[in-house]
Amino acid sequence: MLSLEAAAAVPLVILTAGTALFDLGGLEPGGTVLVHAGAGGVGTMAVQLAHHRGVKVVATASGDGIELARSLGADEVIDHRNKDFAARGRFADVVLDTVGERLWGAPTG
Repeated sequence: MLSLEAAAAVPLVILTAGTALFDLGGLEPGGTVLVHAGAGGVGTMAVQLAHHRGVKVVATASGDGIELARSLGADEVIDHRNKDFAARGRFADVVLDTVGERLWGAPTG
């Protein structure tokens, strides 16, 4: 059961994910999306929404988040701790990055 605060946040993360993927990103069925932090708040919603729309979903995650992202509809999950996904080059039509600089190894301040 969710707390009232957590339940109140659900529509916001759905709106954030949907707007980023489809309104701003222009993602279409048959496309491919890379969702960084696929087991995080916005990431879990993005994985589900994209999967539901017929988009190939590649997500980054680690630990228990790997299985969570798979269970939500990710077609592929990359363990960002030990795989260099950047070496693959460009493979996604849209990248949803809710992690920011930490993902690329830059100092966070």
